[in-house]
Amino acid sequence: MEKIEAEKQWLRYTVLPSILSNGRLVDNYSESKVNSFHVGDIDIDVIGHSEAFMLTFCYRTTINFEYDGQKFQRKMVVKYN
Repeated sequence: MEKIEAEKQWLRYTVLPSILSNGRLVDNYSESKVNSFHVGDIDIDVIGHSEAFMLTFCYRTTINFEYDGQKFQRKMVVKYN
């Protein structure tokens, strides 16, 4: 469980802000609106050995966030070495 919480924090404070600033998280990204970005719930579903054999830690995630007064949801697969 501790690993999942660490992943959520990594997504919330490192990965998502980086994807946002690259203009790949929302279509209408503007540096002047960066303070309107707020990450809400992050759900993580670990892809285990019963589903796929992998030597790395992989999971599906559903991320809810707000940007410029709008609510969004993005689904991603994350592979972490």
